[in-house]
Amino acid sequence: MRPDGGDPAGRVPRPRLLRQESEVDGATDRERTTDVVFDFTGLRRPDVRDLGLILTARLQSAPGDRVWVRALPFQTWSLLHALGLDHLFRVYPHGEGTID
Repeated sequence: MRPDGGDPAGRVPRPRLLRQESEVDGATDRERTTDVVFDFTGLRRPDVRDLGLILTARLQSAPGDRVWVRALPFQTWSLLHALGLDHLFRVYPHGEGTID
């Protein structure tokens, strides 16, 4: 593996995207929420494309939808905090379980 997290063949790992739609019995389309999780597990350093992806997901999602990040490196989280963008995302809980 190269220092940038890619493999020798030139493939660069990307964050995995997980999605879950939540419905309450009898909910209308406006009452449904979507949870989008970007899983950075095993990705050493997200690049500008990765950050652009999570920012776009947040900006394009409905106000009630939630965008989560999992295993985001501390340096990247610090950058989002310094830019005042950390409040746009929730940190995905550690361990197994459902998105709450």
